[in-house]
Formats: sequence, C-alpha cells, structure tokens
Amino acid sequence: MPKLLIVLFIFFANLSFSTAQGNLLNLDSTLSYNTSILEKTKQLVESDTSTARQQLNKLILNISEFNDSIFQNLADQKLHFFYNYFSVSELIKEVNGVLEIAKQRKDTSSIAYYYDALAEIYLNETNFDKALQNTMSSLELYEAMQNLDRKGELLLKKGAIEYATGDYLKSVETIFDAANQFKETGSKYHLAFSYLQIGITYFFIEHYKESVYNYKLAQREFLGFNDSLGSAICQTNIGLVYLEQKKYDTANILFYDALPEIIKSDRKITIGQLYHNLGVSYSGLNQIDSALYYLRKGLQIDTDINYEIGKAAGLLELAKVKFKLNEVDSSIWYGKQCLFIMDTIPDIEIESEASLFIANRLYERNEFEKSAHYFHRHLLFQDSLRIEDKKINEIARDEGNKLDRFKDELRISKQREQLIAKEIKNQKQLIVGLIVFGALLIGSLFLASIINQRNKKLNSKLVENQKVIESDLQVKKSLLKEIHHRVKNNLQVISSMLSIQNQYVTDPRLNEIIEESRARINSMALIHESLYKRDTDDITSFSTYVQNLIPQLIHTYQVDENKIHLRMDVDDVKLSIDESIPCGLLINEVITNAIKHAFPNDRKGEIKIEMSEHDAKITLKISDNGIGLSEEIQPDNQDSFGFLLIYTLAEQLEAKMKVYNENGLSFTFQWKHKNYQMLS
Repeated sequence: MPKLLIVLFIFFANLSFSTAQGNLLNLDSTLSYNTSILEKTKQLVESDTSTARQQLNKLILNISEFNDSIFQNLADQKLHFFYNYFSVSELIKEVNGVLEIAKQRKDTSSIAYYYDALAEIYLNETNFDKALQNTMSSLELYEAMQNLDRKGELLLKKGAIEYATGDYLKSVETIFDAANQFKETGSKYHLAFSYLQIGITYFFIEHYKESVYNYKLAQREFLGFNDSLGSAICQTNIGLVYLEQKKYDTANILFYDALPEIIKSDRKITIGQLYHNLGVSYSGLNQIDSALYYLRKGLQIDTDINYEIGKAAGLLELAKVKFKLNEVDSSIWYGKQCLFIMDTIPDIEIESEASLFIANRLYERNEFEKSAHYFHRHLLFQDSLRIEDKKINEIARDEGNKLDRFKDELRISKQREQLIAKEIKNQKQLIVGLIVFGALLIGSLFLASIINQRNKKLNSKLVENQKVIESDLQVKKSLLKEIHHRVKNNLQVISSMLSIQNQYVTDPRLNEIIEESRARINSMALIHESLYKRDTDDITSFSTYVQNLIPQLIHTYQVDENKIHLRMDVDDVKLSIDESIPCGLLINEVITNAIKHAFPNDRKGEIKIEMSEHDAKITLKISDNGIGLSEEIQPDNQDSFGFLLIYTLAEQLEAKMKVYNENGLSFTFQWKHKNYQMLS
C-alpha cells in the first residue's frame, strides 16, 4: 500500500469569517451606513441572493479614517455572506478585492490574514499550487511581524499542501518546523505536536511500536484540551500502523471509531483518505463487498474535489480488489487508469507500485513484452523494486538480453538502495534521538513550570489560611477565657450570697447544709479560675488544682492541722474539662465527709489523696485512718445526699468505685481517660 494515505496531519482550521458587529452603530455616519447595508443583506440573502449581492457591493471599506480593526471587521462580515451563500469563484474574487484594499491601506496584518484566507479556499478546492503560493505570502508577512503562533499554523498548512502533492519528506520537515514554533511560543498544542511528529518519524523508519506509543501520547494531549478532531486523527494514524502490519481487524476498529469525528470536520480530503483506508482493511479481511463500497466512496470524494493523487491511490486499491475477484481484465484496467492520472500529476510511489502490479498481471497472462515494458517503467521511478529471483529468471529466458539489462539495473539499484537506506537510517535515528530528547526536555520544563506555579499559589493560600485560623483561634481563646472568668465570678457571687444568707439562719443543720453547698460551689469556681488564668497553651496538671483545693477546704471547715493532716500523692495527671469538674467535686465531697465524720472528739488522724495514670486509665484514691463506718452501715445501700452525690459523680466519669471500711474509710475510683480538651 502506498504511503500516500498512511499519515494524517492536523492541517488547518476550517475557513470562516466573523459576523460580530462590535460597536459599529456608535461610530460616524459612514459606519452607520455600512451597518444598515449589512442588516439589509442579512434580511435578503436567504430569499434573494441577487439583491443581497447588490447590497454588499454598496459597502464602503476603503476609508482612511477606519482603523485596521474596523476595516477587517467590516470586510469579514461582507466575506461571511459570500462564503455561506455564493459560489467559490465569487468568494475568491471578493477576497482578492479586500486584499487589494488592505495593500492600499498598507495594513500588513490584514494582508497576511487575507492571503491566508485565499490559501484556505484554494486548499479546500485542492488547487494546491495557488494554496501554496498564498500560504507562503502569508507566512512571510507573519514571520516579519514575529507572530510565531500564526507562523506555526501556516507552516502546518504548508506541510499539508506538500503532503497532498506527494512531497512527503519535505512535508514532514515542514511539520517539524511548525512544532518547533509552537514550542517556542508555549502553545498548548506543543506537547501534542511533539509526540505526533515523533510518531510520524518512527513510522517512516518502520519502528511501529514506538510510533504507536507516541501517537497515543499525542492523543492524550489532544484530549486534554478537548480537541476531539486531533484525537481522532491520532487514532487513525495508529490504525494505519496496524494496517501496515497487516493487523486488519485492529485497524478496522480504530478507523470506525474515528470516522464520526472525521466526518464532522467536513474535511473532504481527510474523509476520502479514511474511507480509502477502511476499504483497504476490509480487503485485507477478504470482505470484498465492504472493501469495494468504501474504496468507491473514497474515490467519489476524491473525484468531486479533484484530488488526483487520492483518485490514483483509490484506483490502484480497486485494481487489487478486482484481482482478488479473479477479474483480471478489470484489474488491469483500473491499474492503467491509475497510471493515466500519474501522467499528469506524477507520484513516484504510486506510479512505481501500479507499474509493478500491471507488470505482474501481464506476466501471469504470458504477455512478457508488455510486462517488461511496465517493469521498466517501475524501475525508472523506484530503486527499491523487489521481484522474486525465480520470476526474474523466467522473464530473462523469454526476453533475452533486454531483461538481463533490467536485472543488472535492479541489482545495482538494490545496492544503491541499501547504501542510501543505511545512510538515511542513521540520519533518521539521529533526528529521532534529538526530537525525543527535545520533546522530553520541553515537556519536563513545561510540567515543572506548572507544578512550581501551582505550589506557589497553594503555599500563598496556606499562609493566608493559617493567619486567618490563628486570628480566629486567638479570638476564641480570649472569648473562652472570658467565659471561664465570668462563670467563676458568678459562682463566687452565689457563694457570697449563700454566706450572707447563712448569717440569718439560726438552724444549725441548715447552717451546715449551706456551708457544704458553698464548698461545692467554690470547688467548681476553682476549676474555672485555673482555666482563665493560664498564660500559654501549655497544659497544667490536675495536681495544681488539688493543691489549691485542699487549703480552701481547710479554711472552710476550720480544720486544726495539728490534729488532722492532709497528705497528697498526686502524679502529673492531665484531665479534660469534662473530667475536671466531677473529679474536683468528688474530692471535695469525700474529703469534706472525712473532715466532718472520721475524727470525732478531737481525734488525730490523716487524710490521704492519691492519683495516678497508667495505660490511659486514671486511678483516684481518697482514704482516712479515722473511725470508719459502723458495721450496720453498708455504703452500697446508703441513700444520704453525700453518698448519692458521690455515686452520681462517679457515673458521670464512667468510673468504677470501690469502698473499703478497714482501718478507716477508703474510696477508690478508676476510669478510662477521655481525649477532650485538657485542663490547664
């Protein structure tokens, strides 16, 4: 299969002209006049194209007061109507007219733009000579203006034209130049084109595995910026690699998947190529009816747009299919029709393969003289012709010295081909290495730049968020301190009120109850006081609270420290707020009970507080060596307020409580540490 239809490039954007009016209505009378003409044309063009054309001819474009932007805006609106509603010849005439006005205005940007528009029209019409001529004119101007993005796009177009005219090597070189332009400008397409060109290079030196790999990388990049057409063309190129490897099933599936997007692009040459390739894949699968259907569809499109090289390639493939059907006469006819086209638009590869195909068919029919003629034609255009030695010997016996000369020419051409191929292979390998290195380097720098910018933004945002959080935290800390302070003050006010009230109570039992309540309130107030007085975020152990609580109880109950000694063995235990208050009340209640009841009649003794933490469990033990409980009193069955309060506080801590009535009275509480905010 000739490589004419093997590689698809992403050529150019479809031709279109802007219809935006901008702020034309707000300019002077000439602009208002032009705007009214365009409005009338819009109303007439669907129903009366002749009158619409007359209206468009009334437009005034060559006004020196118009700046370049206004001129191009008006011209684009005029050309929009010709592009959509009039013939191609009329469109070309109008574009040339606008181009002349741009030259008179010395508007370099518009001149380059309309040269490009003409190239696009001629390319769509497969008039490759004029397409290339206008492309080069536009390219020179954009290069002079140092507009590298547009230069890259025009190089792509130039490569497409060279490819369509059969100059494949020059086309690939031009496409590489375009990719380099995109790399210099940081265009979003640069990675995709780099990978695509590497895939093309690998394909031409028949490194198919590497070719498919790079096509897939290019496809991923195109999908990354939602270029579905670029992705479809990459997929088609992958299918063409499998077609070269005779993996017809895989190639056929890939072609079909890409077909809807290619058809949607309305690019006739590309659609014709894809139909052609589907036909070849079906031929390889021996599904002859389908092969004929798609080859004829591709041939029809190429005929409609006068794409002669595409027509020649299609006729050659039809010749091969007809041969599979044993329709030898028809097969030779299609081959000769292919060569007839090559007489006007030569393509070495197609002409060589068609000549070889016809020569083989004539040889099989024993028409040796005609066969030799086509073999000779083949050798004139293709040094790499390969004919089996047995067939060469048979032809030599029949044709004598004439075919001996052909054989010598073939041997010499093969030797020359091997030398040239070796040199080309070395050069291509060097080019591939440089391209791969360049593409990877550019890709790495590009990704590194993106990552660096992203990290800077994230770091800036994190610093900003951290400042906000720290500010909020400081406000919340201040508010929390204020809350604890106010709670402590309120509790002290309540305690003071109870103290004043107690002065007017004459009942001793009621006096006692009020004092006990005051002690409990003071115990809670002490906890809140420790919370708001902290100067830092460091956590203060619960032992500090106990050391402050004990003197307060001694003062409240007027304990004679010479008779009752309070001893503390409290480890550096840290409690949460939810644990601190019930624990503090427990200590207050048990010690108060011991002070009041354990040492009657001025009996001396000791009250001991022990607190420790082990394996996330806290143990609190409060004991005295006083008289203990009488034998008839069972702690578990006691319903006094003091015992009920102790049980309630133990439940709140989810603590296990044990009471020992030996050598005095001992309370032991054990609970699992809670990981809430710690008391400081």
